[in-house]
Amino acid sequence: MLVDYLEENSEKLQQLHVRLRELDRQYRAFYDRNLREEISLVKNTIGKKRAEIGDYLFRHLHELRMLKNFFPDFFNVLLEDEDVGPLIRRKEWLLNVRPMKPEEAEKELKKIKSQRKQLREAKTFLKKWVGKTEARSLGATWPVLKPCIQDGMEKEEAIQALREMDTKLRKEGWLICIHEPYLLEVLDRFLGNVQQAQVAEAAAQKKYQQAKGQGSTTEYNALRNLRKAQKTHRHWKRLCTQLLYINPLLLTRLKKGQYRWKNRLREPVLRILLTGIISPRVVEKKWMDEMKKRLE
Repeated sequence: MLVDYLEENSEKLQQLHVRLRELDRQYRAFYDRNLREEISLVKNTIGKKRAEIGDYLFRHLHELRMLKNFFPDFFNVLLEDEDVGPLIRRKEWLLNVRPMKPEEAEKELKKIKSQRKQLREAKTFLKKWVGKTEARSLGATWPVLKPCIQDGMEKEEAIQALREMDTKLRKEGWLICIHEPYLLEVLDRFLGNVQQAQVAEAAAQKKYQQAKGQGSTTEYNALRNLRKAQKTHRHWKRLCTQLLYINPLLLTRLKKGQYRWKNRLREPVLRILLTGIISPRVVEKKWMDEMKKRLE
């Protein structure tokens, strides 16, 4: 169960943070190089663990959604957890997905695009503004600003409010784009990025092999470029995987071969990705019974 995983890994993260605080205390006292290296190692381990938990949450979004819907008090306890809480909060907005008809989705997307355009225009205007804001005049020109701009705000405060509004609208847009056919279009673009990253990684790998024995500096630079290319490749593969986990119905259809990809050059990349994606199944009645027992 997701709950078991979160409790176990919350404890692991807590232990790592305790170790990090102790190492930091020792380093401030002795300024030892070995302690600094160990601090770096522990920080790296924490980063990897957080990324692992984030990926696990994407794979189990359906179960996380059920926790929020059926056990909201327990879900709030998880949100307050010092270690896994921030990771869950970053995914919480994805739990608000609701079914939408194509015409409704198109209408909402147009509205969001129009509002984000207003925000960009207002941001450009505010950067040249001198003095405090006048909410009425700004709201009359750009209606989207009415909920977030108040009279007397400093320029930087107002611009920050616009950034927060834009983040909110962008998330609302993504909640629409995870429906078909928008998600298919986004996924197609991301698969193109995966292909480009594959080509770049292969080229970097070839240059690294050629650089061996040509001097430490040349070999080091080639290795650094190779690692950068590998990281970019992993990044785009990870984003494609996350997109598919967000829409489990589409993922199931793709796995069953119910879609013929428009760009045939990208279809092999998709097939390779799909073989590595495990779709966790949750039997809701059994899950509900187990959760009730845990909370009794």
